Amino acid sequence: MTDHDKKQPKSSSRKQGRLIAAIVIVLLLVIFAILNVKPVTINFGFFAFKQPLIIVLIIMFLLGALVSWLMGRKE
Repeated sequence: MTDHDKKQPKSSSRKQGRLIAAIVIVLLLVIFAILNVKPVTINFGFFAFKQPLIIVLIIMFLLGALVSWLMGRKE
């Protein structure tokens, strides 16, 4: 058995743990978003518009995920 074979179970369980944590976080975000559906006003300096809070939360979550993904990329 090589060193690589010994490390495989730890890596697999770590990936499973991260997946479970991600699923729990996403579920909490979805529940939070569903419970917050009232319209809110979004101000962008010169203009403002109303959107349901759930839409604003989803867009902000996706933008945060995009920024995290872009910052975490290794080139």
